Amino acid sequence: MTSAPLPLILLSGFLGAGKTTLLLRWLEESPATGRRLGVVMNEFGAESVDSRLIDRPGLPLQQVAGGCICCAPDNELPNAVSRLVKEGNCDALIVETSGLADPDNIIDVLTDPDLLPMVRLQAVVTVVDGAWYAKPGGDIGERVLARRQVEFAHVLCVSKCDRLDATD
Repeated sequence: MTSAPLPLILLSGFLGAGKTTLLLRWLEESPATGRRLGVVMNEFGAESVDSRLIDRPGLPLQQVAGGCICCAPDNELPNAVSRLVKEGNCDALIVETSGLADPDNIIDVLTDPDLLPMVRLQAVVTVVDGAWYAKPGGDIGERVLARRQVEFAHVLCVSKCDRLDATD
């Protein structure tokens, strides 16, 4: 008998928007829901700071490091997802991207026919730094990437709303 694919959430958002903060909240609340979460984290830099923030005993965790998850070499993302599914220690997966990831490429990887028997992309959740997004200007490349992350979202979480004024 084959088990059903695990639900998977792709967590995206630009640098510093609050992805890891949201992930920490989900991890804190998951015991109350009875869901055992597994996490694939992506760090763009050489050192994985966010992975250390969420690391807990018994947390099924895989890392894709050393570059953006959307163009990681050697099938690192599908391999990380497969390892978590095969370990059997989780009921749902969260893939947290780096802030520089283009969700389009990642969605292609996560919906590849080889992964479909293992995982089902349930939602793309994008965290937007409301204060940063509301202010015009800045680097045009950052703005374009942030808009792409918003365009692919099923769910938008606006963070840092306390830093917005009425005109924003």
